[in-house]
Amino acid sequence: MYPGPIDFVFTSCLNSLVVTCTCLTRQHKKKQNNSKKQKKAHMGGGGEIALHGKIAKSNAKYSALLSSSLPLGDDLISAAVAAEKKSAQKSAFAPTVQMIRKTETTKEEKEEKEEEETGKQQRKKQKKQTANTNTNRRMRLNGLQNYGTEYCWALDKTGTPCEKKTQKKCPVPYCSKHLRIGDDAFSTREHPLGIGKILIANYDLPKNYKMVYFGTRKPVRKLNKLRKDYMLSFWKGGGVIDPQDCPKSSKLQYMSNPGPAERSNVTCTDRMFGDTRDEGIVGREYKTTEFIPKGTQMLQFYGPQWFASRDMEKINVGTKKYPAPLKRKRGEGEK
Repeated sequence: MYPGPIDFVFTSCLNSLVVTCTCLTRQHKKKQNNSKKQKKAHMGGGGEIALHGKIAKSNAKYSALLSSSLPLGDDLISAAVAAEKKSAQKSAFAPTVQMIRKTETTKEEKEEKEEEETGKQQRKKQKKQTANTNTNRRMRLNGLQNYGTEYCWALDKTGTPCEKKTQKKCPVPYCSKHLRIGDDAFSTREHPLGIGKILIANYDLPKNYKMVYFGTRKPVRKLNKLRKDYMLSFWKGGGVIDPQDCPKSSKLQYMSNPGPAERSNVTCTDRMFGDTRDEGIVGREYKTTEFIPKGTQMLQFYGPQWFASRDMEKINVGTKKYPAPLKRKRGEGEK
């Protein structure tokens, strides 16, 4: 290996120091010789001996100082050789440091790749788990609604069945979201004639699509006149369902009664959600009795005494914007 620039500087400094030291020694010897000649001319024998002793001591001190401070001759060569060895060791050590750095970077890259691979594997597992859970869901109506009560009965805003499970503490088969906002399969509108709210299908609903008329279980005696207009019978001896405590989510309470020339397309069943003395939210099952096109009103029959007890007259509720199913003529079957 060739010496570096630092080694050249070091050797040049040593050479300059050696030259200066030799010059100083020569000047010192000249001064000593001159002083000896002067003292010999003025001193006797005893003074000359004392002078020689002092000169010897000063020469010894100076030589010791030179020997301890600067390498001369062979020492200078050995120092230069040692400097070359150090530079060679540094140059030999440099590629090893580079190799160590390379190995460290390769290790870091390997660790990053391993982390990415593990993340991908975890994502794949999660996808498989979600796929398995989705496959475990049983569907009805050709995949338009969840089967059973484990998963939510409602549709999302996209018109697809909700993928969330029902609430464990609540007997109504809806998830927490649809208990709060209601089934997205239908929505409320204001009737053009000003008779109140009506219920409109947001999507084409097949026959036997299941819904829940839900609310708080209460005894009839605790309801005022307005709440009695919306109440629904529950288990015998269990009071009634009051949907007015859920004005936004319990949408079935806004279904109209069909007029004289119209027919209902929704009906209730005898299936209840909740026990006779349950406190809180309970419900009763409803279902569509026929195919309901998108934008059509959803109608239920209130009963023969509902209008008579309130001294009200039935009217047709269908409009061009929100049509209602008309009564079928004799001999005309269901389409």
